[in-house]
Amino acid sequence: MKITIRHAELPALIKKLERIKSVITENGNEFFYDIEDTRIQEIQYGTNFNLTNGYSWKTVKVLVDDVEIYGLIENNDWKVVGLAERQHNGEVVINTIDKTTEIPQSFYGSEIRCDHCHTNRRRDQGVIILNKETGEFKMVGNACLTEYTGISIETLKSLFGLKEEMTDGSGKKKKLV
Repeated sequence: MKITIRHAELPALIKKLERIKSVITENGNEFFYDIEDTRIQEIQYGTNFNLTNGYSWKTVKVLVDDVEIYGLIENNDWKVVGLAERQHNGEVVINTIDKTTEIPQSFYGSEIRCDHCHTNRRRDQGVIILNKETGEFKMVGNACLTEYTGISIETLKSLFGLKEEMTDGSGKKKKLV
């Protein structure tokens, strides 16, 4: 998974990544991140909001860093290879965490489901796991994840939820670039 972050926020991200790493590695799993070169990127942000016209948009140049996050989260015969998330527009996006495993195309563009309990409901998240012995891929729901891997969804959410959890000094949530 690759994220882009404002350069000024990099120390806070590294601190969070190290916290996540300690949780994931205490059970013998692997977790890595690489920080690529700092670069300049143009971003737009809204200023001067009013009810009639909404925001006025301004383009600025900021220093950013791309951070590649990957690891090996496994337990028993199963390992976590990706997370499927429904976006606001309804599109399902798959984030990979294991760089060594290619997720089958059949998971891309499919509905989020649980291949374990087969509960038929709309899901906003699903975890893609791989059986290390048989090579079988499954998508499981949050509750069923623990049955396969012994890993809680909270651990995965802390990893995949980095974008939502970064805050400025005031404690307000802020978007990464």
